[in-house]
Amino acid sequence: MLDIVLTSLAAYLHATALVGSAGVPAETFQPYAVEFMDTLSSSLTDSAREIDQRSYPGELANVTMMGATAGHILGAGEDAGIDLAPPTAVKGHYDRAIAAGHGRSGWTSLYEVIRTP
Repeated sequence: MLDIVLTSLAAYLHATALVGSAGVPAETFQPYAVEFMDTLSSSLTDSAREIDQRSYPGELANVTMMGATAGHILGAGEDAGIDLAPPTAVKGHYDRAIAAGHGRSGWTSLYEVIRTP
């Protein structure tokens, strides 16, 4: 559980730093972050089943699309001059998943490259 806590908090702080570099105060960003975290929880509804079945449908959020988004976040962080460690790690997972043939699979297929480094 602590892994989820620590990485989620680090992601929140990274996002806060990113929008902060554009002049958005943390207190202004916070309600949007909370709303997104609430929405994110619904994305986990089917994830356990997909992981257990090792079936990763990619109709809505495939690895190629999500990897491109990770690349945009990495580029925005670089432009903003903030720490790139969090988005670099995430982009690395997507790159490895694409290289392993999961480009058209859903985001949950990252499980395969995370569990087998």
